[in-house]
Amino acid sequence: MLSKINSLDKIAHRKVELLKLLANQNKPCSTTTLSQQLSVSSKTLLSYLKELQHYLEAFKQDIQLVKNNDGYYLSKKNSFSIEAVYHEIIKDTLFYYFFLYTFHQQNETIDSYAKVNFFSYSYIYRQIRLMNQLLKPLCLSFDLSPLKMNGSELRIRYLFFYYYFYTCNGVEWPFQVVTSAELDDDIQAIEALTSIKLSFIQKEQLKYWFALCQTRYRLDEFIDPKVTFYQTIAQNSPFYISLLPFIKNFSKNNGLSEQKNEEYFIFFVIHQILNLPIESFLHLTEDPLIKKTAHLLEDTVKLFPKAKLSTFFENELFYLVYLSSHLGDSYLELLENTYQQSPISNSYQTELATLLDENKIDSDKMPFFKKNITHLIHRHLIANYYQPMIRLLVVTKLDESKKQALYDKIYTLPFYLTITDQETDCIDLILSDYYLQPTREPIFYWHMFPLKVEWDQLEARIRTIEQLKFSTQAPHVISV
Repeated sequence: MLSKINSLDKIAHRKVELLKLLANQNKPCSTTTLSQQLSVSSKTLLSYLKELQHYLEAFKQDIQLVKNNDGYYLSKKNSFSIEAVYHEIIKDTLFYYFFLYTFHQQNETIDSYAKVNFFSYSYIYRQIRLMNQLLKPLCLSFDLSPLKMNGSELRIRYLFFYYYFYTCNGVEWPFQVVTSAELDDDIQAIEALTSIKLSFIQKEQLKYWFALCQTRYRLDEFIDPKVTFYQTIAQNSPFYISLLPFIKNFSKNNGLSEQKNEEYFIFFVIHQILNLPIESFLHLTEDPLIKKTAHLLEDTVKLFPKAKLSTFFENELFYLVYLSSHLGDSYLELLENTYQQSPISNSYQTELATLLDENKIDSDKMPFFKKNITHLIHRHLIANYYQPMIRLLVVTKLDESKKQALYDKIYTLPFYLTITDQETDCIDLILSDYYLQPTREPIFYWHMFPLKVEWDQLEARIRTIEQLKFSTQAPHVISV
């Protein structure tokens, strides 16, 4: 969904795609090849390359577009994140500024907005129609007078959270009412009250949510006060009492004395991002959402008896049920960009089909809910408890910190993997960025930090090994 929003401006989208193509090349690429891959003419491609030079100029100390006799390639420092360039291209579009404007303000008409920004009325109107077609599955749309997003406040907040968090990607802070640094004290207060050390991403997610909510409060936009779900969660979680000093201070600073449900909602956001255990309210089956989660967990245990459900798995499942129930199935499409869906082994299709059928999960009505739950079960149950173990030997020149980042990335692959840097018996595959003498174990060579195309090739290579193990040995099982 986010990629669709960002691709509304087709020219900007093609520039990003061109930059990604160049970033994934390990050698110069000709204009003929690039134009064919982008499905544009050579003349158009050259204009895109010229415009890319403009965006890269701001980062010339870290990255440059180089041309030689063989074509074009990117020369960049390993420490530089190319996401910064992607963001510069995306934000330089009508759609980014229009989203930014309508989120923070809602007092202009389409006429006044067009005049101030030197666009014609008809052009703005056409673009709004395009955006409304895209937002329709989310039950959202843009009103024209005044210019504002129309729909439930809860849906609006989740759309903008996902849009800004994954579009800005840490490169830029999109909020105007508060700076990121000003929210550091809030993060420290939460860590002190819960005795939980938050990860960098958790801190960023909380900051986005706090700034997002504060922006909406100033526009007198609040979530439905009649929804009792957030109050139910807060009042049955032992962490609510612990976090009450922060909640009360947040409420006071934002004038929420008459908006109690906003206090409960802020707690719910913290609860989800911190992955706090949900066991304390799973017995509250009078709530439809909690009842549905409890049934799914019970049936999962029955169908996958060798697996042990982790707190993380339970929380992820609960969150998916929440998004589907309170926001609708289409909202789960917003999560599609956070990880790559991997195919599910045919060995477990029967169990998964039974689970979905017994819980009345209709694939036609809830395709994204079905896809996400299937992927979740595959990642955390099948992958860790039912798949064959694949042993990797990593030979790399990377220093310790970069090597650990490489290991972390490898572990995100949808397989049951063990990694070592010590030569040992029973190695299934050697991964190396350094030439090795031929060995009896297969070797996969890559760059010091692999490109996307190499990750795809590695995943295919490991899947072949896995399928061979499936056919020749019993799956790995952890006793519980």
